[in-house]
Amino acid sequence: MIKQIDGLFEQPMIFQDMCMGCWDCIEACPLDAVSAKHVT
Repeated sequence: MIKQIDGLFEQPMIFQDMCMGCWDCIEACPLDAVSAKHVT
């Protein structure tokens, strides 16, 4: 269910940070990150 961007899944904060700048990863992003992306 979680998409691995680069290597193994590490800390949630790192993963979230990657998602914030990656539309392709938006499915794997937390709802908070997705909402922030849509609002921006």
